Amino acid sequence: MKEVLLTVVDIQSTAFQEYGSYLDTDQAKPAYESEAFNFWNKLALLSFKSASFGLVESYPQSSLESSTFEQHGNTPEVLIPTGGDIILVIALPKKEKKTEIDIESVKAFLLPEGKAVVLKPYVWHFAPLVKDRPVKTFVVFEEDTPDNDLRMRHTDQEQSITFRVQGV
Repeated sequence: MKEVLLTVVDIQSTAFQEYGSYLDTDQAKPAYESEAFNFWNKLALLSFKSASFGLVESYPQSSLESSTFEQHGNTPEVLIPTGGDIILVIALPKKEKKTEIDIESVKAFLLPEGKAVVLKPYVWHFAPLVKDRPVKTFVVFEEDTPDNDLRMRHTDQEQSITFRVQGV
């Protein structure tokens, strides 16, 4: 088994733009400001016929490893961590065959609590990794995604590769 070490990349860097959009109010002016609250509108615009709001709770493991990936071709996926930061191990699809993982594009990004990302369709991902405590992450995508738009890959079985995150 080959182990590939991934160093966490700053999610605010241009490196994330290939995978999706990083949503951060620090980068946008509020649409409404007052002493009681600020409101940011249109941080992302998504075309859902019927959106599903789900939740994944990730638990700390003995090591931050990933070899399972999922993909949705028909919908973007929004991830919003609450209660702590999460690590996303994600990959681009191969250009010539979108249902396969571009192994060279696998990266690890730290998504801070209270921020959000919108993963583009076809971006490979799986449940977030967490370092030291359970963290809940809201998941938003098209309602029928888990039933009708889900492809899975296991790099440990298919390519004998496991990705291990370091530097967190």
